[in-house]
Amino acid sequence: MMENNKEKYAFLSLRWGLALVILWSVWVKFTGPDKVVGMMKALGVGFASVGFVYVLGVILLILALSLIFNYKANWSGWALTAFFAVTVILGLTNGFSVGPALWKDIGLLGASLAIAFKE
Repeated sequence: MMENNKEKYAFLSLRWGLALVILWSVWVKFTGPDKVVGMMKALGVGFASVGFVYVLGVILLILALSLIFNYKANWSGWALTAFFAVTVILGLTNGFSVGPALWKDIGLLGASLAIAFKE
């Protein structure tokens, strides 16, 4: 029984930790969308715009809330896996030239996969 509680709290910590990182990202998207657009354009996302950043922020907010409340968390895990896979690929194709912050996406990709595979 003890092991089950450890697994339960480990998964809770993983979900909430990832959700907090995503919520910080959402905050940045809503308070400084022009900076996010600039970073996205530097990564080669030519269609980036303030409107796109806001839509992305809303989607990420919904996914973060899903993780916090454990509602369809594995679906959110898959959606976030796709999102972070794209950010890692964009970072790799640009030599991570935009900044060292992109390295975090590899860890976030792993966390998203762990949540996605949780039953």
